[in-house]
Amino acid sequence: MASRFEVIDADGHITEEDSQLKKYMPERYVKRVATLTPRDSWDRSLSGKLGTRARDAKTWLDAMDQGGVSTAVLYPTNGLSIGWIREPDVAVQYARAWNDFCAEEFQKVSPRLKCVALVPFQDVSEAVKELRRAIAELKLVGLMLPAVGLRLPLGHESFWPIYEEAERLDCMVGVHATVRGPHYFAGDLFDQFIEVHTLSHSFAQMMQACSMMFRGVFDRFPK
Repeated sequence: MASRFEVIDADGHITEEDSQLKKYMPERYVKRVATLTPRDSWDRSLSGKLGTRARDAKTWLDAMDQGGVSTAVLYPTNGLSIGWIREPDVAVQYARAWNDFCAEEFQKVSPRLKCVALVPFQDVSEAVKELRRAIAELKLVGLMLPAVGLRLPLGHESFWPIYEEAERLDCMVGVHATVRGPHYFAGDLFDQFIEVHTLSHSFAQMMQACSMMFRGVFDRFPK
């Protein structure tokens, strides 16, 4: 039976691999032995019992057809930890590669697949340029702000040029946390993934909401 209303997945995730992004990176980064972003050792699938690896557009479209979903807004998985990247040049290249990957291998495949951009908060001037390219040229639909990893809170004035550009572009921004990385906010005491995941996401989001609210981001950039 047809649904009486349209179903949109506003927080889908591509389970991208480094090899997929390296196709869009300069050779010196392709040869890196280390992973591009920090990882963790949690078994999210419970030994393969849960979840589906959704690395490509076909897998996503098949899942959407099965679930009656009309449109999906897609975030990264490994890329959620872009804030933990300490080398600014790596963050710049990672963001560019993710944005190109999304445009070429998802949005060009189907109008039902929409992707959010990554930008390198580690280099604000490059972040502004990359946001402009991702939204105006590649036609990605929003910007992900990393809730963990950065050395300054998201409300810090040094990041305001990014928000100014997002407002100018009429670009949605969404804050997203992750367990991937060396520190689990409020979850360090626990040894089950469900506990760590629940607390680390919620506390990281609250920390960034507090920062952005009391430092005046929403007043300065009301759109």
